[in-house]
Amino acid sequence: MSGNTKFNKLSLSLIVGIIALLLAACSSNSSNGYSASSTTSKTNTPTTVKSADFLQLKSSSFGNIIVSQSKMTLYMLTADTATKSACTGSCLNIWPPVTSPAVVNVGSGLNKKLVGQITLANGLNQITYNGHPLYTFSGDGQPGQYNGEGLSFPAGSSSPKGHWYVINASGNPVTSGSASSSSGSSGYSYNG
Repeated sequence: MSGNTKFNKLSLSLIVGIIALLLAACSSNSSNGYSASSTTSKTNTPTTVKSADFLQLKSSSFGNIIVSQSKMTLYMLTADTATKSACTGSCLNIWPPVTSPAVVNVGSGLNKKLVGQITLANGLNQITYNGHPLYTFSGDGQPGQYNGEGLSFPAGSSSPKGHWYVINASGNPVTSGSASSSSGSSGYSYNG
């Protein structure tokens, strides 16, 4: 009987040891540099970050507006400041910031002197134009759409803190027109 007791104590000790090792492995740093406890606390990190190293102008029903190198419409948020983005947490999944680790080039009609960057909480550099941090909108499925124009921030708020707008070559928000009548797959003119 005492042999079985030793075996049971040894088995129990072995099981407790394995559980302790598994728990330690879960809380240690993984290959991506985040611990199990820190991944849940990083909710303000965007899951999709759009990169662009070239800003362009495209003709639209709002006039010439700024688009990314992939010709996706870029937006600004009136609640932002020149040094801080108001879009955090789940907002970044809907409105991915336009980021670039390098120098940002601009196309014809845009002023290189108006381009800047701010550093986000996750360490990425968000591109700004005329002091406005730039974003794409997850509701724009393809180039030429601007379904985010005029939407309120936060979404659905009866007393919004700000609004999303497309931006003109001077770096100012374009607030005329309505998103419902002007958005769609044929929003841009691709002449030249």
